[in-house]
Amino acid sequence: MAKELDIIDVEEQRDIAILEEHLQAIAPRQTITLSPEQTEFVEAGEKGYREILFSGGRGAGKSLALICKLLEYVSYPNTTVALIRQNCSDLKKTTVRLMLYGETQKDGSYRPPLLPPQAVKSYNRIDGIIELHNGSVIMLLGCIDPEKLKSLQCSACFVEEVSQICRQTFIDITLLPRQYHPLGNKIYAATNPLGKKHYLYRYFVSDRVATRKIIFVDSRSNKQLDQSYIATLNALPPEQRKRQLEGLWTEETDGVFDCFDRSVNVMPCKHMMTPENCSELICSQDIGGGSKWSAFHVLGKGFDGKIYVMEEHTQKQADIASVLRWHDGYRSLTGASCVYDKNNSAFIPNEMAARGWKMIASHNDLQSSEQLLNALFSEGTLVIDPSCDVLIQELEIQERDQDTGKWKKLPQNKTDALDSARYGIWHLADVSQEHKQKQDFWFIC
Repeated sequence: MAKELDIIDVEEQRDIAILEEHLQAIAPRQTITLSPEQTEFVEAGEKGYREILFSGGRGAGKSLALICKLLEYVSYPNTTVALIRQNCSDLKKTTVRLMLYGETQKDGSYRPPLLPPQAVKSYNRIDGIIELHNGSVIMLLGCIDPEKLKSLQCSACFVEEVSQICRQTFIDITLLPRQYHPLGNKIYAATNPLGKKHYLYRYFVSDRVATRKIIFVDSRSNKQLDQSYIATLNALPPEQRKRQLEGLWTEETDGVFDCFDRSVNVMPCKHMMTPENCSELICSQDIGGGSKWSAFHVLGKGFDGKIYVMEEHTQKQADIASVLRWHDGYRSLTGASCVYDKNNSAFIPNEMAARGWKMIASHNDLQSSEQLLNALFSEGTLVIDPSCDVLIQELEIQERDQDTGKWKKLPQNKTDALDSARYGIWHLADVSQEHKQKQDFWFIC
């Protein structure tokens, strides 16, 4: 039911019969037309496969296919299924919204919620439990604490952006389905592809296990996507186009920021550092810490919608006096606003607040920061001045451990420039402020 309540319970309404009649009128049963690739994914379990991976380009309809199969399972009474993503909060903002809320289609028509509201008994947002009137349950799970997964059981698992989940946690997930179900105990997973060194490629392709199936889907198969978006994907560099548009795994390195392109994202932009060109100008920083380096950046959000990183300062073992000199040089320009690392014990924000600075706590989650930066790089809406050479170098050398999914530690000369810049970029992108409060999200899954 499309109501913003922590717990939605149809049985508590005064007149269930009248309510359900109303819900049936506004959300009638619907027929979903699937592409051939989506149909192959939905039907793969019936052909003997136990673990099925849908590898697709951006906006290719992976989540829609995943939900359609999930709803087929819970249409059977007293069925428990798990809907999983690395971060449960991301799951609720994307896949769950697609399942519980309608949306306007490309032709202007309205698509009702995929899960009919009249089928929902309750939705506990805090515990992540959706109960249906037929006794079935959808568990919304994250993988931040993988140990909690081991005690659960269900009939089938549906995993979003599985490439973000480390290998061992994925193996644990494959062991969850053991409750009997007529459709079998299956794993259905979806992801944007990465490099062929990733464990998922080895697991679904190189290992050649008969009960595993990978299906590739091109973004162009989704007729609801606007042609201008397809054109944007088609204009990406070759390796990125293969993954983001065609849904193929490539031979690229294990780089985290593989959408970063010097030819697109690096250009002189210091001239933008004026109130006439930017709606907001800020400082961001990462001081001291384990690397012993301090980094500082000046960023702005242009009236053209782009985010500009215009100035950079880095220094090893910088004292507070040095840091304050960096800031004071931009005090009048930035309105004395600074985004800082809220987890950094080496820096006390009160010291700057006492000097008249407006201190803004940073967003620290690496995964969501990575997604945001890659989306901005891909769109060409994040521009870095070539003088910020330390940041540029760290963007190019940051790699991912393909077994754990985590960022590899940079060499000992890591300067924290990447951390400093991403704090400011996140703030200017408004993800951590108004959008987060509205439970919105910024990219197509």
